[in-house]
Amino acid sequence: MEGKKAAMEIFEIVKRNKMLPTKMEDLEKIVFVGPSAMKFYRTKLTLMENVGATEEQIAATLKDGQQIGELILDAEVQLGELYQQVPKGPVGQPKKNSPKGPGELTKPQKIGKPSQAISETERISKNPDIVAAVKAEAKARNDIPTKTAVLEKIKHRKTMATLEKVKEVQRKEKILKKAKPPSMDKYSKEVEKAMDDVWSKLAPMKGKTQYFESSLNRETFKNSLDRLSNMVEHIKKEMENDKTNTLLR
Repeated sequence: MEGKKAAMEIFEIVKRNKMLPTKMEDLEKIVFVGPSAMKFYRTKLTLMENVGATEEQIAATLKDGQQIGELILDAEVQLGELYQQVPKGPVGQPKKNSPKGPGELTKPQKIGKPSQAISETERISKNPDIVAAVKAEAKARNDIPTKTAVLEKIKHRKTMATLEKVKEVQRKEKILKKAKPPSMDKYSKEVEKAMDDVWSKLAPMKGKTQYFESSLNRETFKNSLDRLSNMVEHIKKEMENDKTNTLLR
């Protein structure tokens, strides 16, 4: 009857405090005996169904089990909040020959619990909406809410968040692949054609004045066109960078 004793102990702690306790040691006691209490109620409900207990008896036992389950989860939430207030301390174990003062202890050493247990309790406390959802779902299924169910939902949420990040990155990459930077080649050719047209019109004047002879020749046009092409390429790169930065915002 260890499980029944654990359940009664939880009820006694809550009754004594007239609510869920606020001291870390009392909350840890509820969390510690919680699994035994849960096992007791689940086993009892199965036996009651097998021996043909009345619906009223089963419902009363289920209600007690649900209440215990909710108290354990609430204790996990409050305990996790207290754990988060404990400084982390240095990473790893203190050196063998160094004095083990409070400032040198790691967080698990200060609390006196394994790091995994602390991490699980803190995760539960950071997701009160999931705790509430697990309670509601358990009632709807005539079941008892558990810590395992909460941790599974938290893990699922984290997985989905990771997938969403991956999808967002893939979406941006897809957009970048589809997005074609504005082509400046067409404009370069148009400029070149326009300059050729100007030259063809001015060519008949070649030799009539010293100005046209020295300035309006093919070499001058070619140099001007090269400078213009370089400028176009520079503008083209700037436009590509601006477009990429806009898409990644």
